[in-house]
Amino acid sequence: MIRPLSLAAAALLATSPAVLARGRIHHHRTRHVAIAEPAPARPVAPPAAAPAPVSPPLVPATIAQVAPKPAPKPVPAPNPQAETDRTFLTQEIARANFARDLAELASARAENGQLRAHAQATLEERRSYDDALARFAESDGIKPSSLPDPSRQQQIARLQSIRGHLFDAAYIEAVRRINGEMLRAEQTEMVSSANSGLTQLLRQALPTQQRLAMRSADLSLYGQVSGRNG
Repeated sequence: MIRPLSLAAAALLATSPAVLARGRIHHHRTRHVAIAEPAPARPVAPPAAAPAPVSPPLVPATIAQVAPKPAPKPVPAPNPQAETDRTFLTQEIARANFARDLAELASARAENGQLRAHAQATLEERRSYDDALARFAESDGIKPSSLPDPSRQQQIARLQSIRGHLFDAAYIEAVRRINGEMLRAEQTEMVSSANSGLTQLLRQALPTQQRLAMRSADLSLYGQVSGRNG
């Protein structure tokens, strides 16, 4: 049985070298353990985020990219009446040129004085219509040749090759034919055309055209010439 130590014995034991050495060892071990403890971990920064993709620089849009393409212009539908009017104008100017050439030739070469006077009056009466017709045609983009067509050129050449009453008779035949042809074409166009400007021009010229056609048809005006060809 172990007896408890007295206070004196306990004090003596506590001061003994062996006990003190053991305490130093214990204290040293305690300090060593405290030093060996790891330091608190520092917060680790999260990994850097990947750089955002770099967009290509903006290029100003060109006009072709922004502006819509213009719609194609609609093709105008064919207008048969407009083509008919253009055909009439072209042919009418050719007829008027031929009638003028006939009158100029007769005013200088006709043997009969009445025939020469008729030709001169025809030139003066036709001038206003011929000029108005040419202006109207040009406004419509028509520029026909000032020369008659080949068949009418041949008629002019034939008249230039003859004189006297032969010329007078050939002129009467030619002028009657061209005046009648012009009057019929003008009356037809005046009724069928929807061009108000053209129809107005023809209505204004109609009295003159009728008078010229009737005068050339009345061979009694030519006295001696009509007698020679009766």
